[in-house]
Amino acid sequence: GSFEKLPREEKMAILKQHGTIGFSFGSTGLATDIRLACHGLDTHDNDFVIGLVGKELTVLSQLVQAMRSTDQTSTHLEKLGPFFVGKVVYQSPAKA
Repeated sequence: GSFEKLPREEKMAILKQHGTIGFSFGSTGLATDIRLACHGLDTHDNDFVIGLVGKELTVLSQLVQAMRSTDQTSTHLEKLGPFFVGKVVYQSPAKA
């Protein structure tokens, strides 16, 4: 879309703005993300899938809200979602 048509320098500035927010949540251990490129793999042709991981749903919601105000999200994305929420009930211990 429109983001890919921008000059490299402008894209880097926009990604820095977006990344700064993500880093502020990640560096404190409040949230991490799993990003998977999926160009053309779903019916809506989404560019990527992001999994946000954290202990508190409220914090993850705050992260999404903060990201919505960035140039990348507010100007260059047509929509966000779908969103799915899950909670780990049990996780087997790691093998040594």
